[in-house]
Amino acid sequence: MLWLYLHFPALQLNSLAPTEQPRALVCERSHTLVQLNGPARAAGLTPAMGLAMASSLCRQLEVIPYNAELNTRRLHEMARQLYAASAEIMLFEPDGLLFKAESMLRYYGGFTRYWSTLERLLNAEQVEVIPATGLRPANARLMARAGQACLDTAPEPLEQQWQWIALQHSELPAKTLSQLHQLGLFRFAELLQLPMSELANRLDRDSISYLRTLTGQKASPVHYFAPPAYFEHYRELPWELSTSLLLREYVQRSLTSLEQFLKARAQVTDAFSLTLHQHQLAPKVVRIEAGRGECRARVWQRLLDVKFESVHLDTPASGFTLRADPGYCDSPEHRDLFDQASGPCNRAELIALLRAKLGAEALGYVPLADDHRPECVAFPQPGTGTVTADTALALRPSLLLKTPRLYRDPLSIVTGPERITTGWWDQNSVIRDYYIARNRQGAWLWVFLAQGDKLSSPAWYLHGYFS
Repeated sequence: MLWLYLHFPALQLNSLAPTEQPRALVCERSHTLVQLNGPARAAGLTPAMGLAMASSLCRQLEVIPYNAELNTRRLHEMARQLYAASAEIMLFEPDGLLFKAESMLRYYGGFTRYWSTLERLLNAEQVEVIPATGLRPANARLMARAGQACLDTAPEPLEQQWQWIALQHSELPAKTLSQLHQLGLFRFAELLQLPMSELANRLDRDSISYLRTLTGQKASPVHYFAPPAYFEHYRELPWELSTSLLLREYVQRSLTSLEQFLKARAQVTDAFSLTLHQHQLAPKVVRIEAGRGECRARVWQRLLDVKFESVHLDTPASGFTLRADPGYCDSPEHRDLFDQASGPCNRAELIALLRAKLGAEALGYVPLADDHRPECVAFPQPGTGTVTADTALALRPSLLLKTPRLYRDPLSIVTGPERITTGWWDQNSVIRDYYIARNRQGAWLWVFLAQGDKLSSPAWYLHGYFS
């Protein structure tokens, strides 16, 4: 069975902005180098090297604390991204992913197309990765962690290649490695020349179990990864930023990932929250809401730009977490003509922009009441923070006069009449024939001919203007 292991030697480092200066992540407990960028490796630095020696070899070295939790969180994000291309994934925290490639070969029509799909997703994430294939999970993991990139699929070369890996790259404990080196054994090919019964007398039980998984005498336990139903991204900033506007380019990548996450599931979301982690202060939470379900990164970025104009940081931010509200399927029946607009934004985007700029409490709406009398249909509800999409079935003017006004100028009737007879139950009955008309100036008017209600005898009345 064919397995593929991806080793990420610098996940946390790849999350930072690229630089030409030598940079290294250092374990604060052991003071050794954990992750290195290209310029640092070119200067002769290697992983596990002591910080004192590294500083003497490279005076320009930029040192950043290594955070295993951040590295593991980034690994989970990589698993969520790659899950769209390969279903059976296992996590090896904090820096590895194992794929059951055999089950995907029929779907992709071969390993070449399967790997090219994964490679395209990896390139989009801009991460350093060492891939290796193997007939067993432990073999593929050993090859990748030893830095031996291998994409072979034939059984014979795969079975031979891992045996020439040095023992120091294995998961054998240091005490066992020391014992084997004293016996003159430095590679697996040399170790496997000895009978397993003799090795069992010299090595501990865990070491023997590990060797059995490498040779296929014992199955490797696997626990498949299941992606969460929500989207969440954490990003550590390369340096602390004092203004929210400087965060834009870093948040943009997370919004692009959010768009890919939603599109892969044919979903949209109504809002997301951006938590800004501030030094020695409680995090600041910025919530962005759309007018309706949305998945496009450019729309979210535009709303965030407007919101950032009013967001002020008390102390510099060291990172941020973007988490979206639960997604749902976007039903075409909830759309209207304005959703197909080709202008800079549709109605929903306009509402969302106003909410981001002015605040939800500054928006109100005009609901429609169940009353046929035009002056009783609509009443404003300020400061509710929501805007409804209610529209009247009949054509109504954009400007409705609070009280109808007697109209004596000449009119040119365009459409009508629309008879409204109602209000008999509250002693405020109306009997009116409404028309759409134009006056001499070309303005579109909504007028009616009163047929005997609380207004005076039959006459023309102006009730509204069309835009």
